[in-house]
Amino acid sequence: MKLLKDIDAIAFLGHPVINDMDDMCKFGLYLNDLNKFDGSAEMLVTEMQHQSQLQKAYETQQSWTASLEETRLQLNQWKKKGKKLLYSLLPARIAQLIENGVKPNSICETFEQVTIMFVNTVDFSSIVKNAEPTQLIKFVNSTISVYDGIVSTFDKVHKIETKADGSYLIVTGLDNHSPNDSSSLGKESMFSIRTNNDEESANKRQFPHFNQCELICAVALEIIENSHELHNPFDSENKDALKIKIGLHTGSIVAGIVGLSNIQFCLFGDTVNTASRMCSNSEAGRILLSDSSFSQLKNSLYYECEFRDTIEVKVKILFFYHFKTD
Repeated sequence: MKLLKDIDAIAFLGHPVINDMDDMCKFGLYLNDLNKFDGSAEMLVTEMQHQSQLQKAYETQQSWTASLEETRLQLNQWKKKGKKLLYSLLPARIAQLIENGVKPNSICETFEQVTIMFVNTVDFSSIVKNAEPTQLIKFVNSTISVYDGIVSTFDKVHKIETKADGSYLIVTGLDNHSPNDSSSLGKESMFSIRTNNDEESANKRQFPHFNQCELICAVALEIIENSHELHNPFDSENKDALKIKIGLHTGSIVAGIVGLSNIQFCLFGDTVNTASRMCSNSEAGRILLSDSSFSQLKNSLYYECEFRDTIEVKVKILFFYHFKTD
């Protein structure tokens, strides 16, 4: 401001402090009210344009962030589905190795003692001899699904494979091993495997006081009990339940994954063959076990066995026992 003595007045020049259009509306001002010579109007308009661009960029960034978050959630869902599929195809410990980056066909381990069990449908060939391929698949699938539903509820019991003749192979004892048996394991991997196994086993039935043979026998008895719900779909006149027989044997095996595609976890050794022969020599509704398996059950508080016969299998004299399933 300046004092003008000649006219006894004070002249002053000022302009309002305006940050944005909201302030202009608040003060009731228009662009024409601003000083035309100091660039205030141009500065305000330019600021408005920058603000609009920043707002648009912010909204675009927010949209990208939301899209990225949705993609991340979908990725996590697919990872969970992939992991669930992997763990349904392989024993949890082996699946964890692959998840940790171990090359599948490099996994090979020796197990000093496992118990292998075979389940077969009695007279399977005669039941399906006149069935169409699609009917055969449907029949086998309905039967195996019952077995799968039972095995999946037991901790430390692993399904290995299903064959075209409807035979079903499961094993216990794969969780008991020496780290030196594996060419792919280290201390860190072993710790990781145990930790993740605890998570995978949280919703399964656990029998900490059972040995491996007692555990697999619990599965066998439940399979026999539930087999009464299975019927021959190709004979409408026959309402009798399907008859199944079970055999098991305890011994050592070598286990690993073979091939580069369509990988499968396989068991190798005479223990597998002997368990298969136990099943072949068993009877409908009965569980036949070898002497090595019986040695784990003879002092059991949960099972009672009876002697059946002595049979020569591959130049081996083995004692066979049956459970009293009644």
